[in-house]
Order: sequence, then structure tokens, then C-alpha cells
Amino acid sequence: ADQLIVQRLMASSSLRDARRALIGSGFAVLVQFSVFLLIGIGLYAYYDARVFPKPDEIFPTFIIEVMPPGMTGLVVAAILAAAMSTVSGSLNSLSAATTHDIYVPLTGRSTDDPRVFRAGRMFTLFWAVILIGGALLYKNQGTPVVVVALSVASFTYGGLLGAFALGLGWRRANQRDAITGMAVGIASMTFVVFAKPLAIAYPFLSESLGPLARIAWPWYVLIGTSITFRTGMLSSLTHPAPTSSPQSPSSSGRA
Repeated sequence: ADQLIVQRLMASSSLRDARRALIGSGFAVLVQFSVFLLIGIGLYAYYDARVFPKPDEIFPTFIIEVMPPGMTGLVVAAILAAAMSTVSGSLNSLSAATTHDIYVPLTGRSTDDPRVFRAGRMFTLFWAVILIGGALLYKNQGTPVVVVALSVASFTYGGLLGAFALGLGWRRANQRDAITGMAVGIASMTFVVFAKPLAIAYPFLSESLGPLARIAWPWYVLIGTSITFRTGMLSSLTHPAPTSSPQSPSSSGRA
């Protein structure tokens, strides 16, 4: 259901390598987050439960004040490398999905058309502006960056998981229904995720956005998935149910 995982599978040379990449990613993420938690426990013990004005200042303060110069440079370089790889992968996923799932079907052009390549570059620039604009909404809000990151990821994952569940659990739905459900789900969750920044930027919306701003981010995936799935179900009722053609002997043998 995640384009970032799909990229790893498509880059594999065989089914065996794809399985290794998928299973290996699970173990790598488990180890990675275990290290993160251990670092947090270590910082808590080192500063003796000291309260910082902002939670995001704890690790940078440790890097600047405690780490030796060489280690400080390595950690800063690692942070920049991780940020660049994450942004690069996200922009590539967004651009590829927009180009091949929306632009190419609508225009009817082949994937080797030079105009498709140029469109992909323009979509990369478009999504970069969108990501930067979304990041600026959280400027000086005092919210820990990990909460912001998980909040933003959660409302997009709701649309992805909703479309995935729609394809598996509602046979009447087609691609148009999945895209409609995702569009409505993500658009709806945008008001939930950005309710607090929007209320601050536009005070006249504070009363209407107040209830949405109080929703905790762990609910975002469930809400987004529910909206996407139900919207896709309603959209599927606007067209006849697809008829499944019986498999030919040759196709059954290949399956």
C-alpha cells in the first residue's frame, strides 16, 4: 500500500530479492526505532529528567555541548543525509504516482514520450512547493517535530490504506472509485491535520475548526481510512458492477 515500499520491490531483480527487501525492511525499521528509543532514554538519564523549553532542543543541545568535534560533524552529516534521502524518495514517489496514475491515463501518451518526462519534472517541482508550504504552516508552533511528522504521514496513510482495503474488500469498486475515495479522504483530513495552524492564521475559522484541532494524531489513519473506504463504496454505486470473465485454460495454468 506504500509507494516507498513498492519502489524497493520494483528495484529488485527477482522475486527472492523482493522478499528479502520487504522482510529486511521490517527488521531494519525495528532496529532503527529501538536505537531511537535507547537514545531518548539515554538523554533522559544524562540530563536527569531536565525540562527543556522545546523537546526538539534536547538532542541538538547534547550534540553541541557534549559530543567531540569529529563526532559532531558525523552526526550532522548523517542528519542531512537522512533528510535528503527521505525528501528525495518522497518527491520521487509523489511525482511518479501523479505522472503514471493520473497524467498518462488522462493524456493517453506513452511512457517513453519526452513530454511525459517533462511532466514528471514539473510534478516534482509542484509537490516540492506543496511540501514546503505545509512545513511552513508548522513554523514556531511548539509542536515536537516527531509529532508533526507522524501527523502528516498519518493523514496520507489513511487514504492509501483506505484504497487498499477498498480494492480487497469491495469488489464492485474500480480505479475511479479508489481515486475518488482517496481524493475525498485526503482533502477531508487536510482540514483535520492543519486545523490548528489554519485557526491561528485565520482567526475567523477558529470556532469551526476548534473541534477538529482537538483530534489526536493517532486517530488520523482510522478516520482517513474510513472516509476513503466509504466514499469509494458510494462512488461504486454510480456505475454497474463489473462482470468477471471466466479464466481461460491457459491463464489458469499460468496462475
